[in-house]
Amino acid sequence: MRLCEHEDVRSPSELHGRRIGADNMCSVIGQRQEKRNGKRKDDLCATLCATPLPRRAKPMPSAQTQEKPFILVTLGGGGWHRETYRLLEEYSPDEFRFAYVYGHHSGNHSTGRLPMPHPGDRYPIHYLGPTRKRFLGWIANSARCALSFYEAFRLVRRLRPVAILALGHPAAIPLFLAARFYGARCVFVESLTRVEDLSLTGRIVYHLRLAGRMYVQWPSLRTKYERCTFAGTVL
Repeated sequence: MRLCEHEDVRSPSELHGRRIGADNMCSVIGQRQEKRNGKRKDDLCATLCATPLPRRAKPMPSAQTQEKPFILVTLGGGGWHRETYRLLEEYSPDEFRFAYVYGHHSGNHSTGRLPMPHPGDRYPIHYLGPTRKRFLGWIANSARCALSFYEAFRLVRRLRPVAILALGHPAAIPLFLAARFYGARCVFVESLTRVEDLSLTGRIVYHLRLAGRMYVQWPSLRTKYERCTFAGTVL
């Protein structure tokens, strides 16, 4: 199903500085917004729930089906934080419930204190990937990776989100794998900084088909990776 009616084929230089307005924000994660009498016809949950489930996966049961849809969002520092913040600020907390997953290492939980446009619990998991070069560092990295996967599976099983939204963050890998077992939908948005090629996280998500929908923010990447969708930029 085609989610974006129009794809911009201009060069990256022509698109530099382009900002998506409120009417186009929903297309970044799967579907253009429509407004009727000042209210959104489609919402984030409808978009995420429209993504296909992995094979053999069943919709995740939830004891809170009568409440607002629950979205689990990855939270990172730097550019990841700014793009995620901009993406979520278009949506009202009256429509959705959010929770955030952030990576930590060496007891550093500063990322978990970053501001977000909507309230939500913060859940730490071990940062996935190397944090510094050191002798036999691969041993510590392997242990941290195993812990990250274990924590991601426990978290998804306990929280039972409708969908998981990740913007470039490595935590997407263990969270999306957990979603394949428990039936949550997955949407991955590649960072705006990736112009010529996907990040390592993006390549893993793409080649393993972990996400039901995957979006890039430059048309050159859409040409190189056919299963990705270009729907504009977040900033």
